Amino acid sequence: MTLILTLVLVVVALCFLVGLVRWVKGPQIADRIILFDLLTSLACGLLVIISMIFQLSLYLDIALLLAVIAFISTIGLAYWLEKGTDT
Repeated sequence: MTLILTLVLVVVALCFLVGLVRWVKGPQIADRIILFDLLTSLACGLLVIISMIFQLSLYLDIALLLAVIAFISTIGLAYWLEKGTDT
């Protein structure tokens, strides 16, 4: 079981790195907002996998908090992008 979780951890970490490279190269702000949401989801997944490997529920709490903060910030950024700076 630990071997499978370690392999999944490596794959998710590689996806995180690829997303991070794309976030830096993103041509538009909308691309970066979507990739921010993706990266926070992958970070939550990494925390859940680490929690399963080490049998610590603290990481689940941190992942839940990160998911809530990411959701609120994504909504805020999407609102800001839609509204613009005309105000």
